[in-house]
Amino acid sequence: MNKIKVLSPHEAQKIAAGEIVERPAHVLKELLENAIDAGATQVSVFIKDAGKQCIRIVDDGCGMSYDDAVLCVASHATSKISSVDELSQITTYGFRGEALASVAAVSRLTITTRNKELDYGWQLRFERGTVSNAQRVAIECGTDLEVRDLFYNIPARKKFLKQDETEWNQLQQLVHAIALSHLNVTFKLFRDDKSVLHAPRAANLQDRVAQLWGVSTAQQFLAVNQGDEKEVRIQGVITSHQAWRYGKHQIFFFVNGRWVKDVELVKALLRGYNNVLPIGKFPAAVIMISIDPAVIDVNVHPKKEEVRFTKPQLVSNAVIQAVQATLRVETTKTISSESVRQIIVDNVSNESGWPRLANRPPAFHQLGNVFESSASGSRFEDNRGMDSKILVPASSVIPGKDLGSRAIPIPASSIFSGKLIGQILNTYLIVEQADGIVLVDQHAAHERILYERMKDRMVARESSLLIFPQMVALTVDELTALERFEELFLSFGIEGDRVGPQTLAIKAVPLGIAHVDLEELLHQAAALIIEEDHLDPDAISTKLYEHVHSHLACKRAVKAGDVLTHIQMERLLADLLTIEKPFICIHGRPTYWRLGQSELEKFFRR
Repeated sequence: MNKIKVLSPHEAQKIAAGEIVERPAHVLKELLENAIDAGATQVSVFIKDAGKQCIRIVDDGCGMSYDDAVLCVASHATSKISSVDELSQITTYGFRGEALASVAAVSRLTITTRNKELDYGWQLRFERGTVSNAQRVAIECGTDLEVRDLFYNIPARKKFLKQDETEWNQLQQLVHAIALSHLNVTFKLFRDDKSVLHAPRAANLQDRVAQLWGVSTAQQFLAVNQGDEKEVRIQGVITSHQAWRYGKHQIFFFVNGRWVKDVELVKALLRGYNNVLPIGKFPAAVIMISIDPAVIDVNVHPKKEEVRFTKPQLVSNAVIQAVQATLRVETTKTISSESVRQIIVDNVSNESGWPRLANRPPAFHQLGNVFESSASGSRFEDNRGMDSKILVPASSVIPGKDLGSRAIPIPASSIFSGKLIGQILNTYLIVEQADGIVLVDQHAAHERILYERMKDRMVARESSLLIFPQMVALTVDELTALERFEELFLSFGIEGDRVGPQTLAIKAVPLGIAHVDLEELLHQAAALIIEEDHLDPDAISTKLYEHVHSHLACKRAVKAGDVLTHIQMERLLADLLTIEKPFICIHGRPTYWRLGQSELEKFFRR
């Protein structure tokens, strides 16, 4: 008996469908692109159960005849090309003929359509990729296409779908992408019969951004228009250097109108912002790349999410230069405005008798400290979170006097035993030992100390109620992401209530983080959830747990450049010895470096 068998066409189609359709967003992409190719000016999208139960699109495009409606779900059937040679000049979206056939193979598909040549339409129901029922219906010109029970016949594929919120985020991002690239189309989006988006045709890209993400967000964008029409043209909008995001979820690239996911293009965008944005912050951008279709390959990805350039470096350089040029113009405007403002301020100051701003002494930042004497000793409290209210021996506290260097009050067997010489470059502590010196990075060391201590406190779920709730402004997507992990944040001691579509009222925070920028923390946490939504909830929880602790520790820790008193230095070194991992900071950098006497003598050739 032969071991090799030929699968039935239907079974083969189900297997092939796995390459095209992995999740509801891939189905929606195919249907949306078909609607756009059909010339639709109005598109309504209805999603139920995050696309698992139903994905329905209603458009006012050209519609189809009965024969075309039957053929559109056949393998390798398309109205876009007639030979492979035409792929190099493809300008429409739908050209992979097996896409709708794959959808029909893994769902219950209903197509209701009518073209302008007929005064009636057809409704066709498909089972296992073939027509199971067909009837005439009254319908406006256009197409109503409904996909139900996705993967009902492939349980193995269905069980790998993510949580509803994850699948919904992918669907919503797709609708946003198509809406950004088609300003002349009105889009409506419904989730479980509730309207979540109404975006009428827009006059320009910034108007569309305002529809999708709000007017205040749209005001942060700058217009981009750079490049050569004959080679590469870069148009769109990017955020200014004064506005940033905590993730990459609002970065969209389009190549000849096609939304693509390209890591190299994102890298080029970020290189354009080099030395402009803070570390760990990202821009938002909608970049339209226009290029000769003959020098790109759009047929390199089964789901049409990627393109290949014959000259990728040329395109990357064009993106970098466009971003830099746009930011340069904006920065020049900002500097000019500041100069005018300064002249006005100076003139007003002179007329009013106040000294010029330029004559004011520069402000030096250093740790403030307060000493409170008591019978048992003196209490030290600083205003930067250096583990406040630390008790030190009364004899060591002499306010207003240089304490000098002296032995650190820690066991002689420890790695830091010796004489504290002091601080250099307002960043490193020097400890002299019998056979060398030790250099300690004050930020790295303090960061590790706070990280370990906050972990212990948060495990105990200790928190403090705020007298007045802190209002944090977030996007709808950010709020939704945070709500998915509400229990985790409660375990941290962070408690809040949603008081509006884009506002969270924080009522309680973990003990000891009163001076931490909680708004930034929540933005970053939401960005992490959105960026990592392909992971399972437990994996995201683990990443969140580590991120929150490391963020709080990093923000509260003393920084390079902070001036420390001798007592603060001693306390820092002593505390470093009480934690589990004193050798590295939370980012993996060393907290200290030891230079032995032999190494010193070798350097000086003694």
